[in-house]
Amino acid sequence: MTRLGRIGMVAVLAAWLMGWVAPGQAQEADQDSALDAVRSLQDALGAPEAGGECPPRAQALAHKVIELHTQLMVTSVACADIYGEPDLHARYRVFTAEHADRIRDSQQRIQRTLGGEEAIDVLDQYLAEMANVEAAVIQQRSLALYCAMRNSRFHSLIDASPDSFGNYAEELTMRARVRAGC
Repeated sequence: MTRLGRIGMVAVLAAWLMGWVAPGQAQEADQDSALDAVRSLQDALGAPEAGGECPPRAQALAHKVIELHTQLMVTSVACADIYGEPDLHARYRVFTAEHADRIRDSQQRIQRTLGGEEAIDVLDQYLAEMANVEAAVIQQRSLALYCAMRNSRFHSLIDASPDSFGNYAEELTMRARVRAGC
């Protein structure tokens, strides 16, 4: 992902968390359109869903790696106070550096799937929409509930070795493929 795209996602999420956009201001239509955009991009990328087409395993794994990385990013920005860990985002940046090869390979695989000159822009849009979906979960429930939901995953992955993270992403990918009947 481009640096600008990642900075934009963090800025939007941070603005919401700091109260610049009140949770009550989020319209259900906006949340629905964000979810629809992610679903249509997932269709283009071939993310397995029950009853849907089955993308190649490597493609589904790339999607899962990026999805997990996005969840870690949102959690690191949103949950530092609740977890009582002010260095959460710094830990996320260390994770990103340690797993840069896998993340970059996954992004490149997704870009190749999307093809064309617009692939980078579409990937940036996809990543932003994934972050928006996570933010919508916070708005629909509460920040405290979101952080409770993500606590175990965040803390088990943030310090994971590249092999452990890869194995976890592979396991989730295989579960999704089995659910989809692949």
